[in-house]
Amino acid sequence: MQPSDGWELIHKDLGYLDDNITPTSEKKEHSWLVLYNKYTGILRLLFKTCRQQDYDAMKIVIQFQNLPGRIQTNLFDLSNSQLNATNAERNNGTQKFESVVKYINDQSQWFYTDFPMQFDPCTCMYQSNINVLTHLVRTADIKLKGTASGTLKTIADINGGKGSVNDDSKLGFKDIYTDVKKTITNSLPGMNAFYSLASSIANTIPTDSIKKEDIKSAIQTLANNSQVKDFLKNVLLKDIPYVGTAMSVVDYFVLGGKKAGPAKVELMPMTINMDINLSGTVTTESNYHNFHFDNPGSKNAGVSITKDYPIYNEAMGVFTLLSTPEMIYRQYRGSSPHGEYKDFTFLSTPRSYYAINPASGLKVHDIQAQIIAEYIHVSDVGSFSQFNNFPIKLPKNSITGLERRGSYIVDFKCIGSNNMKFTEKALPLSEQIMYASGGDFAQNFYLKLIINLERIDGQGQNVLLVQTYPIKMNGVESVQNDPYFPPYDPFEFGYLLKPNITCSTSPVFYQATADDDGEFMYGFCANSFYKDRRPSFSSPARMSSNIADQEQPKAVTSDSTKASPQIEIYPNPASNWLTVTNMSDKEINTIRIISSNGVITKMLSTRQIMEKINVSRLPTGMYVVEVQNSSIKKSKKVIIQHN
Repeated sequence: MQPSDGWELIHKDLGYLDDNITPTSEKKEHSWLVLYNKYTGILRLLFKTCRQQDYDAMKIVIQFQNLPGRIQTNLFDLSNSQLNATNAERNNGTQKFESVVKYINDQSQWFYTDFPMQFDPCTCMYQSNINVLTHLVRTADIKLKGTASGTLKTIADINGGKGSVNDDSKLGFKDIYTDVKKTITNSLPGMNAFYSLASSIANTIPTDSIKKEDIKSAIQTLANNSQVKDFLKNVLLKDIPYVGTAMSVVDYFVLGGKKAGPAKVELMPMTINMDINLSGTVTTESNYHNFHFDNPGSKNAGVSITKDYPIYNEAMGVFTLLSTPEMIYRQYRGSSPHGEYKDFTFLSTPRSYYAINPASGLKVHDIQAQIIAEYIHVSDVGSFSQFNNFPIKLPKNSITGLERRGSYIVDFKCIGSNNMKFTEKALPLSEQIMYASGGDFAQNFYLKLIINLERIDGQGQNVLLVQTYPIKMNGVESVQNDPYFPPYDPFEFGYLLKPNITCSTSPVFYQATADDDGEFMYGFCANSFYKDRRPSFSSPARMSSNIADQEQPKAVTSDSTKASPQIEIYPNPASNWLTVTNMSDKEINTIRIISSNGVITKMLSTRQIMEKINVSRLPTGMYVVEVQNSSIKKSKKVIIQHN
């Protein structure tokens, strides 16, 4: 961890003040460091072991501090498993990351965990503070299995109130805490781990436009390229297509930025391919090291309390989209001798602004954009249904569930004028090919940005950053100058996203700066919609000398996340059928079942107040069930467990 590679010191407590004589607290054996890498946006928390006691793990929580007049910026957006543009509305409640690492009962050892920070260009205009809370964990009667890098590894088999974590797997107990939406660990460092993991994911992803072998080859090529000192310098992404191919299996990724030598890969949420099976309870026993500091770069950071002052006092994070990407679409329904079909024509909106953290020391070299479509097949082989009066049947070689597939990659200056075609087809039963709609397709499009960032100092490697944002879809009756699309090719079964090869020279993504449009950034952040769309702490917080009082240790079970009283989801655990009921007698619109690695495995559109969902074919593991109607959207974690 060298300053030349971007590492900065934000906060520290090594037991003494800078004179190395005066103790900093009553427990001078408590030592920690908070480091931040300005090139990759990674926040690293390091702790020194100071208790040789019978604990198995350490739970680390980083969240915004509950103080009146403070807001929660977009800094912890990745804790929700999905990025959103700066102007998007955030959910209420405290945004936080949680991670669990193995506790080493040796006073001479240090351990750490990494969290990815998301840039919020409005950080400096509002006050915000950060808490770091840690708890020592003792486990009892826990059985947990996890899949990582394609290999099943037993993490723990603990009885009698004590035990140890299997060293073979570094996933820790991160998914036991069911109140956590998504967590990060430093479990899979190194390009070799990425190669193994991504290859495993590639093996499970159905591909039409990109062969699995191509993905593996691209990942291997990227692994080799990352060892080059001048990684991604003096080259355009469009000239090295293997980068986009390799990145088709991850939603968030960062690599590079080093002054010299091989790069290190950091794997972030939604890239860990993990299914788990757990039972029993986990109990947190005692507080450990707890501290707080001002959010670096925020308004009045460190002005009032010296000990809260961040040594590196610049906003964290590297890159963000300011506005939610949008696309318009037009639907056309027709028929042919081969069956009925529906065509959808898409156009992206003309402008999207992005912002780069000026403190990162980076600038855009070039950007590629990838449109990701989610789609669904019927879930049971041999089952029959109806679609527009056509009988449909799932062929035995079809892939069940809903998967993500990168459809195409274009240079970012082209995507604004490109239109695409999305074709849905229903074919006669004799063809043994089916179509089934999984709900409103317009909710299932994403924009993946593959960004090549260059260090302003001209030294060292470029930074490869991948971010994925949901796209807002807007239906229209017609599209001006809409080109004519012929009927689909009857031999191209499945789902098509076809780009128009015509390319405009007008850019789509614009960097938003003060010079770009006068006071653009100031007006954006000062606008009431920014503050109104993010959680804030308006009521006085209960103050305590022990900041950990804001979150007391508590027993956590596999069903600690409760859904709204209006929504009942049962049984939990489930093996064959899962029932979703709206007790308020209002219709349910959409039900989605999302796996632990962020993939939507089932999606159902309905107009009923109760639905039974067949989950017998889903792999054993933890899932999130999202239920939405016209007024509410609630989620609950559910265990699928087959006897």
